[in-house]
Formats: sequence, structure tokens, C-alpha cells
Amino acid sequence: MESIAQRGGQLRPSDRPARQCELYFQNGFGHIGAAGLLAPVQPAGICQHSTQGLAAIAVTPRALVKVMDEWADQGIEPPDSNYPRLESQTLVSLAGFREAFPSIPSVAPPSVMNTVDVLNFGPDFGPQGGIEAVLPPIHGRRYTALVPRPDADGTGMAGIKTMWSRAPIGTNVGWNVRAGFRAPDLCSLSGSFIPFAKTKAERLANGDSRRSLEERYQSHAGFVRAVTKAANELVKERFLLEEDANAFIDAAQTSDVLR
Repeated sequence: MESIAQRGGQLRPSDRPARQCELYFQNGFGHIGAAGLLAPVQPAGICQHSTQGLAAIAVTPRALVKVMDEWADQGIEPPDSNYPRLESQTLVSLAGFREAFPSIPSVAPPSVMNTVDVLNFGPDFGPQGGIEAVLPPIHGRRYTALVPRPDADGTGMAGIKTMWSRAPIGTNVGWNVRAGFRAPDLCSLSGSFIPFAKTKAERLANGDSRRSLEERYQSHAGFVRAVTKAANELVKERFLLEEDANAFIDAAQTSDVLR
């Protein structure tokens, strides 16, 4: 999920060149959601894994609307762009993604991905349209398609780390796989949520390389502290509004995580 803020209005002087836009990428999101605190996990349906909740969709864009208004109206510079890049080696091929993906029981990373080809509809069809004389079109060269490199949890390494990757209770990834005879096709636009084991003993017995809830937070109070720390960081970075930060902290306090 990407958000773009465009420059406008009267801006304060700056020593560096004027920025026209900033690009932000949210780690772990499917088409429009994630799962965890304030975003209940959804059933798998036709997919192999549980899907993500839509309650997560508005949190970061709400903060970025304020950022954009402050940029346009008051000249307050926005946060720097944050998205996967070749230069930082946080964009990889599908093969690189599969190699780096953690060991999770009953979860295999995708073996196929959506691609885009250059299509030839004939000499009378150009970038602005025209007459489609060749149907179906001839498939030409294929664009290079890359994906975010996964970290030890399976979440992308670059981009905005939201609450669901800073104080997670499971792994959010932007893909899901069809169940049944349609596997291993991607499951439409659905993302996946794969919960963490509760204890170290449980994860070792299951062959899960990701740290358990117990190893991450030790106790329920530790989980609340982690959420509070993440919420304060996101507010400071201007990727979360104060009222949303308070809602996350309240949700952590009333949750059953490690109770």
C-alpha cells in the first residue's frame, strides 16, 4: 500500500532542493488491510491462510492526511520517503524472497507471482489507444517484477513499520495462496495472517523459526509496554495520530495476549 503526499502552498525556505512528492510503503499489508490489534483476523475462505482485517486500512492514511495538510499549509516538511529499494537490497526476486522467508509450519511462500508483459495489439494501437487489430495480443518482453525482502518474521524489511509489525502477535504478509486444486495460484488480493506460537516450547515442537509471544514480550505487561513504545515512536515519526495511538494502547491492555 503506498501513499503519496504532493507539495503545495507557501513553504518555508530550505537548503535542500524542493521535494515534489514522498512515497511510503506499509509493510505486511495485503490489498488494504493487516491483522492484529484493532484489526480482527478474518476466515481463510477460499485461501490457505487466515486473511487480514479491514479495520487496519485507515490508521496510516489518517496520519498522512495531517502530514500533507501541514506540508501544504505550514511548510512543515513530511517524513522522508520510505519504501523498498534496489539500492538498499530490500527488493528481491521471487527466488530471493523464497530463500529468505522463515520456516513456518504449514506455510510455503508463493512459487508464482503476477507479472506484466508488453502487449502488441498491432501497428495501429499505441500508448494512447487505437485499433486492436491483433487479438489476442502478442506477448512481448516481460517487465522485471520484484518484491520486498522478508525479515525473520516474514514481513518486508523496508517501508513504514506499522503497529502490526512493531508489536506483532503474528506475521502479516501481502499475499495468500488458493486452497484446493487452484493452489499454488495467488488468492486474489488477499493477504495472510499467521499467528505466533505462544511459547518457545510450542514453536520448537512445531518447527517455527519465528520467536514466540513469550520470547518477545515475556508477559502481558511486557506486550503492553511494547505496544506503548511502538505507538509513541509512530506518533513521533508522524505515521500515527495521538488518538489512534491511545486506542492501540487501550486495546493492548484489554487483550488476552499472554494472560
